[in-house]
Amino acid sequence: WLAKGDKLENLGEKFPLLRYPINDLKIDQQDNIWIATDGFGILYFNRETVFVIEESKNNTPNQLFIDEGNTVWAATNRGVSKISISNATTLLDYTYQQYTSTHGLISNEVNQVVVKDSVLYAATNAGLSTINLSKIVDQSAPVLYIEGVKSNGTNVSVKSSIECSYQENNIVIEYVSLSYKSKGKIDYEYQMIGIDTSWQSTTSLTREYPQLDPGAYTFNIRAKDINGVYSSTQSIQIIIHPPLWGTVWFRLATLLVLGLGIGGVFRWKVQSIRRQEAEKTRINKKFSELELQALRSRLNPHFIFNSMNAIQNYVYTKDKRVAGKYIVQFSRLMRLFLNASYEKFNFLDKEVEILERYIELEKMRFIDKFDYQIIIDKTLPVGKIKIPSLILQPYVENAINHGLVNRVSKGNLYLRIHQKNDVLICEIEDDGIGQVAAKKIKQQSLKKHQPRGMALVAERQRVLMENNNIDIKIEMIDLYNKEGVACGTKVVVQIPMQDFKEIK
Repeated sequence: WLAKGDKLENLGEKFPLLRYPINDLKIDQQDNIWIATDGFGILYFNRETVFVIEESKNNTPNQLFIDEGNTVWAATNRGVSKISISNATTLLDYTYQQYTSTHGLISNEVNQVVVKDSVLYAATNAGLSTINLSKIVDQSAPVLYIEGVKSNGTNVSVKSSIECSYQENNIVIEYVSLSYKSKGKIDYEYQMIGIDTSWQSTTSLTREYPQLDPGAYTFNIRAKDINGVYSSTQSIQIIIHPPLWGTVWFRLATLLVLGLGIGGVFRWKVQSIRRQEAEKTRINKKFSELELQALRSRLNPHFIFNSMNAIQNYVYTKDKRVAGKYIVQFSRLMRLFLNASYEKFNFLDKEVEILERYIELEKMRFIDKFDYQIIIDKTLPVGKIKIPSLILQPYVENAINHGLVNRVSKGNLYLRIHQKNDVLICEIEDDGIGQVAAKKIKQQSLKKHQPRGMALVAERQRVLMENNNIDIKIEMIDLYNKEGVACGTKVVVQIPMQDFKEIK
């Protein structure tokens, strides 16, 4: 957050990287901000752009220190990191080093660091350590060689690119790095583009890829010495040619032949399908029942994932009492939730109890973010009416996590349930930021998780209609104020009550 006069500006709205939990931050001599995140490495913020120190992503920095030479030091769970900057405005040129127990630390769990007169002082979990930095002279990068490549056990000439047939797809790559100061303690990082989405770590001197699928790959390898200094990256392009039957023209020819064959079989099959129509109807109905059960079971990990995130948040804040209270409330809710997930339909009063407990947990998770009201028509026999189990929960979750949480001020959530003729009307309304703004924030988010709650409800809605002729209508409405600005969302779920009267 940035304080401007009597106002606070949330920098995380403009810079998504600044939404991570922060352990410490320091301002260097050029007025740039260094940020130690909790579990996401070290960030550099020059007031216009946020840079990630890639080498620090695997560390958890606890505290930062900037010495008189404007060098940044970080106390981490894997030793002390040193970041030396050559260009303080663009951060395009910097060096990264790591000091660990191999340099004299009595523990790699470092809580605080100070550097004075070329001496590093580290407060570790095992006591205070000092390292005389003037005695550490050799900072040269290690040298990395790719020694050989084998295909199915046969040596292949080492070039920038190798080509193999689909039968020669067992690839072994051998490499080695030279660094006298490291005394054999070399770490390697590799990435096979086409398989790996990020760099992987190893201490092995070989990397094997058995049975590579046909395609083009690029193998990248780099070495890191005990000081955290990286070698230059070595690369090899590997091309595995497909078999004859895997080529495009062969597939087109096969499709043509299959098309002609299928056309002939289709005429014969039509007669058989008509004779078996009654049996297929019975089988399709059974499959629809199984599909509905699968959809309900898939809601369980979806709900558990979000709740465990909240518990993790309290653990991060080290509020053990609140975390304990949250776990107790969560366990009670899970008992109700799991019981409901085994049933196709649930009584309305039980569904409301689950929703109320869920909302209370979210209130604990997002402190002072919203209030809520549950308004139910007193004439409704809530203990006798049944609705599809857990059909409302994803919309309540969506209203909280995407509408209310992103509000600047405190918001409100309303759950209204009443009857109109033979239809049960359930309304979930929030005065959050609206669907358009929520989607924009979601697109800018770094999280990889894709929500499935409302998509699963839509699938259940389809299956209930196809299998039981139960027509549940769901409508999402954007709300606007007098100035035409989005001010919330309303979801209206209409459930025909007559279809559930005899359901057990």
